[in-house]
Amino acid sequence: MGCDGGTIPKRHELIRVKAKEEVKDSYSQTITKWFYCQLSNSLLEEPIVSDQLGRLYNKEFIVRKLLEKVDKSELNDIYTIKQLTNLNLTKCLNENDDTKDAIQDDIKQFKFLPRFMCPITRKEMNVN
Repeated sequence: MGCDGGTIPKRHELIRVKAKEEVKDSYSQTITKWFYCQLSNSLLEEPIVSDQLGRLYNKEFIVRKLLEKVDKSELNDIYTIKQLTNLNLTKCLNENDDTKDAIQDDIKQFKFLPRFMCPITRKEMNVN
C-alpha cells in the first residue's frame, strides 16, 4: 500500500497545485451589463438610471428598495436617489416582443439587437 519504507513518493503526489481559475465569458458579462439591471437581474425597462460608475438599474426597483430601507450594501452603496442619473433613452425601431423573449431565453444563442438609442444622435446603445 505504500509508505512502508520501500516506496518513494513523486513530487506530484506531495505538492498540491493551485486550481486553475475559472475563465469568465466576457461576452455574457458584457450582455448582462447592457441588458439587465445590476441589482435585480431583470431586463432593463424604462425608466433607467445609472450610478457614477456607469452601472444601469431599473429606477422602480431602486426606489422600492430605498423605501423598504434595506441594507445599503445590497444596493451597491446607493443611499439616495440623488446619487443616480436619469437616462433619457429612446426605444429602437427594431424593438419588439420577440426580442424580449429571446433575450430571456438564452444569452449564447441569440444575437442581441440594441433596445435603446440616444434621442439626439440616434446612435444605438449596443455592446460594441
